[in-house]
Amino acid sequence: MCLFDLSLFKVLKKSGFLFCLFLISCASSDQGGGGQGKFSAQKSEIQVEKLILFSGEQTKVTLRLRDDQGSPFVDSGISAEFKLRGGGSLGVFDPMRNLGSGAYQAIFTGEIAGSPSEVFGVIQGAGVGFIGEVVGPRVQVVPGSIDAKKSSLEINKAKIKAGEEVDLTLTLKDQKGNLLPIDHDKLDVEFLITKEDGKRREE
Repeated sequence: MCLFDLSLFKVLKKSGFLFCLFLISCASSDQGGGGQGKFSAQKSEIQVEKLILFSGEQTKVTLRLRDDQGSPFVDSGISAEFKLRGGGSLGVFDPMRNLGSGAYQAIFTGEIAGSPSEVFGVIQGAGVGFIGEVVGPRVQVVPGSIDAKKSSLEINKAKIKAGEEVDLTLTLKDQKGNLLPIDHDKLDVEFLITKEDGKRREE
């Protein structure tokens, strides 16, 4: 916006012409301050697409960095890394991808089943090292489908006599070796006796 300062208005006469002199002052219409604020771990957040997943299943984990005003915190020198703590659930995070506007994302693959683990992000700046830690929700990995190769069947006697009893112990595991709880109401188990040549024995 520009203003005319009439207090400095003057009229000059020279060679038959009139000249008007006045001061024009201009100021920017943008009176607000620009730029982003300081990084704020409290206002930043972590979002997990699935909080409970089977072993071997994947989910997206997104980190959104914000400044002390709650606006996206953008810095080309920032690096971030996801980690887990405080629980028995474990897995692997793929390399972090920069989505722009202060957002970062990685794919998490659940592996070891256990109690819920807290997801958190370690934020570092170029040349200054650790600058903050963003705490996220808890994620839990549960056992996946039965894997016959990982499961096992144990017998307490290698040889038995006719009419003698034997104890059989079936241990079910998924592909990652997680122990599967046996639900007797839903699990149908059948034991078969085979001959030495691998063929089923006729009873």
